[in-house]
Amino acid sequence: MCERRGGGDFMFGVFLGALVGGVLGVLYAPEEGKKTREKAKKFVDDNKVKGKELMEEVSLKIDEAREKAMPVIEELKEKIGPIMEKIDSLSEPAREEVAEYVEDLKDEIEERLDDSQKKEDSFGTDNMKKRFFKGVKKS
Repeated sequence: MCERRGGGDFMFGVFLGALVGGVLGVLYAPEEGKKTREKAKKFVDDNKVKGKELMEEVSLKIDEAREKAMPVIEELKEKIGPIMEKIDSLSEPAREEVAEYVEDLKDEIEERLDDSQKKEDSFGTDNMKKRFFKGVKKS
């Protein structure tokens, strides 16, 4: 299955196709090559200035957005900081509690296996405990 992507790739393809089609159309137009080249040069020169102006405008908008966003980001950092510290302080006891619970479960399973092994050994089965915990490291 192919990955789903945004419409950006499609739009880039449309833009590139239009650009290539436009260039080829101009180059193969019935006018003289000299006139066509002059028109192309004028078009590029005119749009070069417009492109620079657009880039400056976009750059200013980005700077304005960044300036507006920074106080909000700083406020979020201040609010989230204590929460993250609280989570860190709570996570260690929680980890210890889970480890104790897992150890208790392991002990209970071992006891039940020992009991069942005694019963199964009488039926001719081999050490079920070793097979069950095969590959498990003791901590």
